[in-house]
Amino acid sequence: MGENLHRRIEKHLVVITAIALIITTLAFAGGNPALLRLYSLSSTTNYDYCTETYVTSDTSFDLEITNKAKFGADNLHLVISLPGSLTLDGTEVWVTKPDSTVVKITSTNWQGPGTPDYSPNGYNFPKHDIFPAYYNITDLGAIGAESTLVVPIRIKTPPPATRVHFDALGLTDNQVVLKSPFSKDVEYISEFPLGVIVPTVLTAGGYLVIAARRRLRR
Repeated sequence: MGENLHRRIEKHLVVITAIALIITTLAFAGGNPALLRLYSLSSTTNYDYCTETYVTSDTSFDLEITNKAKFGADNLHLVISLPGSLTLDGTEVWVTKPDSTVVKITSTNWQGPGTPDYSPNGYNFPKHDIFPAYYNITDLGAIGAESTLVVPIRIKTPPPATRVHFDALGLTDNQVVLKSPFSKDVEYISEFPLGVIVPTVLTAGGYLVIAARRRLRR
């Protein structure tokens, strides 16, 4: 009876593990036509499957922006927002641009609450459930074709910590809009959400049960 129970548990966890791996594959496959990818170069970076966002709990990290297109953009903008907050709470963000200029975003240069006004060539900022919110648009300059920029970020938030969300948009010489899909954006958050915790625990649990089962067979 005990062995049959172990087998049933093993089969269920194998299925759960497979589903978790499939979700990971789909998340990274990028079936979105958007050509900018954001990633936080941080030891605490994880993928939140519920919001399809890379999350980090580090207040200082390097933000990686990769252009997958075969053409560059002279107007790359970083859109930083405070989702879930319709009042300013003192959150500050420092952005070090590629030319080494440091932009400090404080209560004096957050805009909103609302949705970013970014409409070149008749293109409107895509719908995103983090808006309306306070936001800032920082011009990072140019990004080359199939290249990557690393933008140092520093965040200061009063308790309770505010979420700080990062998207990117760019306009090429041919008036083509590049954007980061909402499955490839980045967010600072003080505590990891269930979308990170649950798949990690289930996957780890599946591997542990399989390993234990193999030891019992010896």
